[in-house]
Amino acid sequence: MRVYVGPDPSTKRPRQIERTVRGTKTAAEAERRKLEREVSEGKHVGAKGTVAELLATWLEHLERVGRRSVTVDTYRTVIDAHLSPALGTVQLRKLTAYDLDAYYKSKAQAGGNARTKTTGLGPNTIRQHHALLSSALTQAVRWGWIDKNPAAAASPPGKKKSGRKAPEPAQIRALIDACEDDVDLATAIALGAITGARRGELCGLQWTDVDWDEAKIRFERQRVPGKGGDHTTPLKGRDGGDAKTLSLGAGGVAILRRYWEALDARASELGIERDPAGWLLSHDCGHTPMNAKGLGHSITALGQRAGLPVTTHYLRYFAATQMVGAGVDIRTAAGRLGHTPEMLLRVYADFMPSRDLEAARGLEAMVLGPEA
Repeated sequence: MRVYVGPDPSTKRPRQIERTVRGTKTAAEAERRKLEREVSEGKHVGAKGTVAELLATWLEHLERVGRRSVTVDTYRTVIDAHLSPALGTVQLRKLTAYDLDAYYKSKAQAGGNARTKTTGLGPNTIRQHHALLSSALTQAVRWGWIDKNPAAAASPPGKKKSGRKAPEPAQIRALIDACEDDVDLATAIALGAITGARRGELCGLQWTDVDWDEAKIRFERQRVPGKGGDHTTPLKGRDGGDAKTLSLGAGGVAILRRYWEALDARASELGIERDPAGWLLSHDCGHTPMNAKGLGHSITALGQRAGLPVTTHYLRYFAATQMVGAGVDIRTAAGRLGHTPEMLLRVYADFMPSRDLEAARGLEAMVLGPEA
């Protein structure tokens, strides 16, 4: 018997799977109904099912189970630009760990030119491709399309740490000074360094999130890039997008008050009505939120002009390192960043020579006595 399983993703020709049943016609009919039900549940792609078909079906599955649209769009971009062209025609049941390792190697070397010093994709990017493939292949195992996940035996490149160090306080102040009359950018940089918020979280702030009496600010949404521009989504994090409320010191409150007054003056100059409950970081006085990617590009460009290797992510890096170095307990520091303590220590907490010297002096005093 034969059951239709849909068009081939490459040729668009109809494809079928076959199964031989020995016995009565009734038994064969029962087996056919069972097979049709399995096909409708996505448990079969046939003997010639390809990587491209899996990836397309997997993306549909992610959308159906509620993964964020920006995440699915990011995966689709990687699949269309890299995975499908290189591996799409490979039959799933013939895909091996060697095929994946060969793909990783080709991507690392792609475009490599000793004369122009160009290279292929970086190790961390290739690891992201591996993670995507592994997730899709794991789903294929669950669906019964393949017996085991070949990505489990593959060898993606090791994780490579960036050579950059977290900015020093003096560099952050210099960056803010370099903003000159750009009060929007100066406010964004100051808030990013004080709160450790992601660029999307900063752009998602509204004036109603500020509690002036308690000197606190609440993060409950973010602006993320997607098709047609930025979209508002819940916060990123392991807690399913739970909001977080952070305390502000007198300096943080003063920054917000100065920005509030600057927007009042801008609205008056432009002859427009300000939205006092609107978006906090906004070029048109609260009506339109600042673009997340645009903010990132502006900070990077400003850092380059000032000779400082700073991005929005390194403002977050700065906040994490300074909190740990100042002796803030790990759980509190991690909570402000929206991370687990383990993630904070592994990714963000940089080595600080000044704290190292204090540690050395403390240990020496214990061992040699206070007079040493």
